[in-house]
Amino acid sequence: MNIIIYGAGMEGEKAYNTLMLFPENNILFFVDKDENKQRIGKFCGHDVYPLSKLADYVESNVRVVVTPKDAYVEICNYLKKLGFKDIVGLGGTEGNDLRRKHYWYEVLNHERCIDLGAFFSQCDFSIKLPQIPFVNGGSGVMDYAFLLILAKKLNLKTYLEIGTYIGTSINIMSSICERCYGITAPIGATYSMREWCRARNIPDYSSALTQKDNIRMFYANSREFDFSLINDDIDLFFIDGDHSYNGVFCDTINIFKIKKESAIVVWHDFSQKDNGDDVILAVKDAIGNEFDNVYVTDNNICGIYLPEQLKNIFPKTVREFKDSQNQELYVYDVEIKPSKVTID
Repeated sequence: MNIIIYGAGMEGEKAYNTLMLFPENNILFFVDKDENKQRIGKFCGHDVYPLSKLADYVESNVRVVVTPKDAYVEICNYLKKLGFKDIVGLGGTEGNDLRRKHYWYEVLNHERCIDLGAFFSQCDFSIKLPQIPFVNGGSGVMDYAFLLILAKKLNLKTYLEIGTYIGTSINIMSSICERCYGITAPIGATYSMREWCRARNIPDYSSALTQKDNIRMFYANSREFDFSLINDDIDLFFIDGDHSYNGVFCDTINIFKIKKESAIVVWHDFSQKDNGDDVILAVKDAIGNEFDNVYVTDNNICGIYLPEQLKNIFPKTVREFKDSQNQELYVYDVEIKPSKVTID
């Protein structure tokens, strides 16, 4: 991919280093309105041009990466007026706060919030969520239910997740999907869930629920994993591993390299806009214009990429305060009873 980086400063260098993690990225040059930087001529080994240089590339297939940590929205509007369509940002803390809010409202204000109550009510079947442990660090019931109903309603046969803790989600999905794959940190790695549990002084049950014939686990760093080892067409991906910006960015890039056109991708912790993580930013920067196909869900914390042919089957809403009068209230019967699991 051909890339122009807007901003030849510290944040521009950080963006450059992140982009160069992927050999398919081709940095054309930097642009900066600071004449002193233009006179220096080179930055990170590339030419630095004035903003006027951008006009020569409007019609080309190029991505503009915006790095200044302030004036992000103004810069994006300027680039859009020039005619650029593929614009992403890799700014600093202040800029990221602004971008996060910008992307958040971009989704919500365009009716890209899936009404889970209405979606669940369309199903003519019941579901069972087996062996939910309710422990620190796990997902919520509505997250699990969303994944399971997606698979059952759309007849999804193959599932791949990045980031397995106890194994609750992959265990649940194995009850519906024919083949399930998990990529998670090696048990002894410094970044493993075992170390995460140890640091918080809580019991560690890593991968306790992944012992089924149709589950295949890979204990590896997902950023470096060789996806050719999974010789299968995956219908549904669930990204729930390293929640740092670089972690989500790399996982998303890698999944979008291998996914088929009809595949669905779900990210966990996507819509927690105040949790300090940069999941939504990393997703936007990783997939560019395809972010138009990303939706959030109400009543859980997932984001979802929908292929074009599926976008209209999900009931949409705008996540905002509404008077409860005349609003549909969706209710469900929930049963909780003890279950047994043997831990080796």
